[in-house]
Amino acid sequence: MHIGSEKRCTVAAMSITPSELRSEAATIAFVDVVESVRLMQVDELQAVRRIRSLLDAAATQVVPAHGGRVAERRGDGLLLTFADTGSALRCVCQLHVLAAQSAGQGPESPSLSLRAGLHRTTLLADADALYGAGVNLAARIAALGQPGDTLMSSPVRDELVPPLDGLLHDMGDCWLKHVDEAVRIFRHRPQHPPLPAALDEAIAARMRLKPTLVVMPVQALPDGARADLADIATDQLIRMFSRSNAMHVVSALSCRALKGRVLPRQQVYALMRADYVLEPTLSSEVAARTDGHGQVHLDTTLWRRGTPDPIWNSQDSAPSNDLLSPQSELLGTVVHAVSQRILRVEQQAVASGRPLPNLAMHTMYLSAIDMLHRFALRDFLRARELLEAISQRAPRHAEPMAWLARWHVFRVVQGWSDNSHRDGAQAEYYSEQALDRDPCSALALTMAGSVQAGVRRNAGAAQALYLQALKHDPNDSLAWLMSGVAHGFLDAAQPALAASETALGLAPVDPMRHYYDALSATAALRAGDLQRCIALSQRAITANGTHGSAYRSMAIAQALSGQGEAAAETVRQLLAVEPHFTVRTYLARVPPGDDKTLRFAQALQDAGLPAA
Repeated sequence: MHIGSEKRCTVAAMSITPSELRSEAATIAFVDVVESVRLMQVDELQAVRRIRSLLDAAATQVVPAHGGRVAERRGDGLLLTFADTGSALRCVCQLHVLAAQSAGQGPESPSLSLRAGLHRTTLLADADALYGAGVNLAARIAALGQPGDTLMSSPVRDELVPPLDGLLHDMGDCWLKHVDEAVRIFRHRPQHPPLPAALDEAIAARMRLKPTLVVMPVQALPDGARADLADIATDQLIRMFSRSNAMHVVSALSCRALKGRVLPRQQVYALMRADYVLEPTLSSEVAARTDGHGQVHLDTTLWRRGTPDPIWNSQDSAPSNDLLSPQSELLGTVVHAVSQRILRVEQQAVASGRPLPNLAMHTMYLSAIDMLHRFALRDFLRARELLEAISQRAPRHAEPMAWLARWHVFRVVQGWSDNSHRDGAQAEYYSEQALDRDPCSALALTMAGSVQAGVRRNAGAAQALYLQALKHDPNDSLAWLMSGVAHGFLDAAQPALAASETALGLAPVDPMRHYYDALSATAALRAGDLQRCIALSQRAITANGTHGSAYRSMAIAQALSGQGEAAAETVRQLLAVEPHFTVRTYLARVPPGDDKTLRFAQALQDAGLPAA
């Protein structure tokens, strides 16, 4: 088979019937032996035999094993084609190893060295030859290399992912023989240099505060499931998980870089600094349907670092067009179940009786946040113990201090404080400490706002801090949630509803979802949407029956909408949760009374709440 210059390729293409040609995308690799002439000058026969042996082993063993084929043998070189760029690079790396192992006996038979060039192109092919301007570019790229080099064009580099594929060193624009324009070339090295140790540890310490989840690219089984549905499902899953403040979620682009790769799970844990790996597989009945629709089946498995067996698995089905919806019920169900499972696993670790120093930081952090929002006194006290331990182990993190500030706010507004002045001062102290650690932390700013709202009862000052938080992180769901409540107390009805809607949209599966529902109910009440308030309050109470705020909002909304008996029953439930709660207590916990606040207090009294 002959592959000549671009001009001769064009002539060859014109001499055959167009229907015999096929267009295909391929990665072209050219490898040749470096300094073969010098070797032959020493011992021509031996050199030829060694070169032939190396190229024969490459052509018959290494290249086929990587899914490639030999397009042409050119003297002491091979022109190879691969459908996949990663396979081409792995093959070339193996050929370098094979050459290094080719040393003969004696100092006059050193190891052979190869140089390689790679280029990704769309070419024309028939049964006998390859045609196109890009065919010979790989050989010209290789000609720039030194012994042991692998050089590549930009189209090849664009399909590779450092550090998975090693180090890709940009050599800049290079001029190649018989090529009119400069070509940007990259040099490959198998090992990617590690980060400086101090920086690597700083990143690791930053990530240890929350569990890290990797969503592997959804694998489409070869049964008719469309690859585009698998890609959409991958992006949708990551987007939904990323809305939770309770965990780190590896970015969609980083996860998509793993597509098509078979990596040991331990390597994924190490590469992504992951604690959990989610592996989804998609199958479909679409191909069997003449209308192009049908069911998709999602099999999802969750793994945890250090655990040999999966910790969770599910098989779920839905209409195929469900995956195209941003509010996919199928994916939402999976995300909710996985989030809850991770939370339960971390809680079990805390409850196992192991001393705190033996617990992972993210285990303590996730459990502390959950316990803080259960509104049960025993769990509430345990949350403080965990947060203080985290703060000692992570002295540069703002989040533990911010949550400690929130802990003292809750102690005041829940009526659990025996000295509200002292707890208010403690809340301010921890809030200031959090902002000292990170003045740009959206969580620290949000918790500083909650101190202003819950302790100082200053909705305006609180709102200013929430808005600062949202400038730093426009997707911080907790800042949106509390901003909605502040808008309500500032009598900005539509902004209150809009902010709480945004919070609910950003936290569809948050472990604290009941808390989001409860505070959104408060925002709806202040905005005058009584039916929304009742619906959200009921959702919050169903999920967590110990949070008095939801009962208060629902009782007021029921009373104001003429549901007197229902309001009275809700107040009875409220008093079962907070036996000492009164109208006076209510007025002491909300910003100073305007006409609306006084009307709400009267509604609670009419429903049976004691005045004092």
